[in-house]
Amino acid sequence: FTSNLTMSFTTGAEVFCDKGLHEADQRGHSSIAFPAIGTGQLGYPKDIVAREMFNTVKKFAEKNVSSLRQVDFVLYPKDYNTIKVVFDNNL
Repeated sequence: FTSNLTMSFTTGAEVFCDKGLHEADQRGHSSIAFPAIGTGQLGYPKDIVAREMFNTVKKFAEKNVSSLRQVDFVLYPKDYNTIKVVFDNNL
């Protein structure tokens, strides 16, 4: 059950990021920021969510010539565990 839920969410995180990137690019924006969605009260695995979001941005950058020059990931400053996951995984 957990792996299906995780798989479903990571696909959702990928779609969320991809749609946001395309929308920002279509509007001519030079930057976009994404929250670490689902890693708080929903409790999705921080390492999986971080990896999926970073991979989605990387794929977008490799496949598209875009107006986007900066993608920020917004982390709650007191959420040490999420920040640690990002840095421990060299993301």
